Amino acid sequence: MGEHTIIYQPQIIRETAEGLNRLDIRDEMLGRRELELMTPVDAESCATVYRRERIAQKARNP
Repeated sequence: MGEHTIIYQPQIIRETAEGLNRLDIRDEMLGRRELELMTPVDAESCATVYRRERIAQKARNP
């Protein structure tokens, strides 16, 4: 047997008038413009986050 990698995708369960809905926590974070860095914080990672946020901001406000 080969090795299997299990990827855990955190979810939020939200109760609405239509019942329970499962949401990926990353979608919720993106909707709130929250970020989570999975690498060390250094000048390069900060510059990358800044550039991507500027691109997203321009797309929202053409």
